[in-house]
Amino acid sequence: MPNPDNITRPITLVSYGRSGTSLVHRVLGSHPQVDACGETQPLIFGTWEATSRVRNVIRPDTHLPKGVDFDERCAKAVRAVFLAHFDAPGKPRWAHKPINLPYTFDRRQKENPRRMARAIESYWPIMNACFPEATAITVLRHPYDVALSAQAYWGHPIERIWRHMVRMACVCSPRICATSCAWRKSSTTPTARSVSPSATRACRRIRSPRSRGCWIMSGSTTTRPASPRPARSM
Repeated sequence: MPNPDNITRPITLVSYGRSGTSLVHRVLGSHPQVDACGETQPLIFGTWEATSRVRNVIRPDTHLPKGVDFDERCAKAVRAVFLAHFDAPGKPRWAHKPINLPYTFDRRQKENPRRMARAIESYWPIMNACFPEATAITVLRHPYDVALSAQAYWGHPIERIWRHMVRMACVCSPRICATSCAWRKSSTTPTARSVSPSATRACRRIRSPRSRGCWIMSGSTTTRPASPRPARSM
């Protein structure tokens, strides 16, 4: 489990739920040198937001250099929560899976939908501040299978599931976000309020910002949008 020596370098499994993350997490945890912590998204983003709310209203942290950005204090709080919640058996690596969109992002979106894009953009800066030496892994499964499994497991409306899947894809890569937005604006795709399953097919082998991870393709049939070919000369 996390300890002071390895707290900054976990194996981070990022994906949408029902994609096969539990199986991958169990495989990682079965390694003799890796301990698995489970789903940690509320610990990370809940602690970060709670700490950020006391910016400029609590005394400075005497253990941090003067003038350091307050985000470093938020990251320190997140790491302290992990060290307090989990044992430290001495294994050199630990894994966790902060899957799905953070609940703090959903709350912001309900207050002001325009803040969702900024919330998504903050995902990796927060993760990298908390765990700067992490290795990121994601699992990609066919989006139809994920949507059907999520609907059967959680019982949410299918439209809500598609929205969250595309937003999670935007978290994994800004390129996916730009692609899905461009497709929704075209005349051949649904409106902005309706998320097409084809948007998730943009999920290719794209690394997240500053991550040092591999990407696991789990039964994915993703394709890249066809680019126009130049006409042949006769």
